[in-house]
Amino acid sequence: MFEEHGLLNLHDFEARARTVMRKSIFDMVDGGFNDEITYTRTRPAFDSVGLIPRYLKDVSHVDTSTELLGQRISLPVLP
Repeated sequence: MFEEHGLLNLHDFEARARTVMRKSIFDMVDGGFNDEITYTRTRPAFDSVGLIPRYLKDVSHVDTSTELLGQRISLPVLP
């Protein structure tokens, strides 16, 4: 899905975010906010994550549901 858009790793996502986000918002997210403590602590964690594209994987019956606070939800995305 992402690889067809050229998004294969976190650096690709960062470059794409730079082109689609307002500069002020991107700068805040990219550089951290004010003291950059959170950025300094989390950047090594994100750099250690590898995204592994899954080719030729059967996705015809994918279940994205999960349980949250004792309730079953179909998609774990909350507003």
